Formats: sequence, C-alpha cells, structure tokens
Amino acid sequence: MEQSAAGPVFHHVHIFCYDLQRMIDFWVRTFGLTYVGKRTFGPCDGADLLFSNGSHLYLKQVDPESPE
Repeated sequence: MEQSAAGPVFHHVHIFCYDLQRMIDFWVRTFGLTYVGKRTFGPCDGADLLFSNGSHLYLKQVDPESPE
C-alpha cells in the first residue's frame, strides 16, 4: 500500500472474471475508471483500469471451471 497526501492508497487490486469486456464496461460506466488497455496475466487475458487516485484495477479473465 502506498501513501498519498490524502492517506494510504492501494497500488493495484486484481479481480478475476468470466466476461472481460462486460467487466471493463461495468467499471468504466459505473465507477468512472479510465481504461488503460488490455494486458495478459500469464496465459489469461486481462485489462488495466485506473482509478482517479492513481490506483489500478487489474481484471483477469478466467474459465468458469478454473479453481481460481
């Protein structure tokens, strides 16, 4: 966790999801996050979104049968 003038902030948070594009749309539309771009996490597709305080939200698409 990093420290800012307003207090501590997370550098990033990971969320696993089944439908990557739907989750990107949800976070951008509902909470106003900025879409940074697609990325991969190992063999999984993912995305990087940015909160206004500089914290990142990493979305990782997993198979519904995945133990993760």
